[in-house]
Amino acid sequence: GPQCKYCPAASACPAFNKAYFASVEAVSHFVQDTLSDEVLSAQLDMIGRIEDLVKTRKGSLEQLAVSRIKEGKLIPGYACTESYGHRKWKSNIKPEVIEALTGVNVLEQVMVSPAKAEKLGVPKDIMKQMAESPSLGAKLKRVATKEMGNKIFGNQQPAIQGV
Repeated sequence: GPQCKYCPAASACPAFNKAYFASVEAVSHFVQDTLSDEVLSAQLDMIGRIEDLVKTRKGSLEQLAVSRIKEGKLIPGYACTESYGHRKWKSNIKPEVIEALTGVNVLEQVMVSPAKAEKLGVPKDIMKQMAESPSLGAKLKRVATKEMGNKIFGNQQPAIQGV
């Protein structure tokens, strides 16, 4: 279930592992030349579920491996290395100090985001002319198509003849 997604014990959980290995088996034995719309939908659902299982399995195994390596055990082919983010200024450093020490102004002037401009009081009608939301492309999303169709076309039940 959804509670398994971040469970650190998933690597050793019999129920999770049963679901994981059943999904791997289902994919490895399934062959399909043509896909009806219904089969396409079912396979997208199945692959989505498998993707979640694989991500959870990988994460739990990685946590287990890191834990064992930190205990001093050797996991063949793996080691722990520290990971770092991008450098950032220490919290007590002021731009004036950098400029006084180096003569370099490290401040830059940046236009605020459209959302922040609206919060600052720029009228929405001006924002509609000056800002845009770029398309990120089509993304497939699971929806209740029957309810969506009823919303768009109304609930069109077939007329019963002779009643």
